[in-house]
Amino acid sequence: MTLRFAIAALLAVLLAAAARAQQAPPPGDGPVNRPDLVTEPYEYVNDEGGFKVTWPSGCGELRRRETADDPDADPFEMVYVVNAYCDQFGEHGRGCAVTSIVNLKSADGGPPGPQDVVARMEEHLEALKVNIVSQTPLQKAMPDGTLIEGLDIRAKAPHGAGEAWLRGLLWEGQVFLLSAWNVAGGLWADPEIQTFFNSFEPLVE
Repeated sequence: MTLRFAIAALLAVLLAAAARAQQAPPPGDGPVNRPDLVTEPYEYVNDEGGFKVTWPSGCGELRRRETADDPDADPFEMVYVVNAYCDQFGEHGRGCAVTSIVNLKSADGGPPGPQDVVARMEEHLEALKVNIVSQTPLQKAMPDGTLIEGLDIRAKAPHGAGEAWLRGLLWEGQVFLLSAWNVAGGLWADPEIQTFFNSFEPLVE
């Protein structure tokens, strides 16, 4: 598989996950449907997904979706997906999302690696044709000494000013996918979107 194809698959899963999350959210962690938070960023903690992040202003109405591959399976073994999504200021062409995938396994039953993340994307999605502007590998030491690794991608729409900012992370066998987009452009220079990406952390016990 080429690196470009893997990146396109990552973009596809992020945007598709955000689209799937556009359903009425169940009660959950953190501020949900809070009009008073529309005008300022706020920190959000999701215990089920195992992460915390600072959403930008305009995300007072947060949508959530939680799914399991097999609801009847052992809860410690089943693959569990948590999506949190925001249409920023209610605009469908502007927003951000976090997807957490818990208990994803490799073909041999071990913890997932980068190739397993790409393989799971390909099972459900077709590659999205985008113009990749930049791609940067990421690595960060967590306070408990564990390492979080991933790939940061900036991409432009084939036509028009639209921009996307994408990040796929792997930490202690858990997969996190972050995305932000704006059809009007100006996404990468937005300080609140920068904070959204830089504030993200897995929950460390």
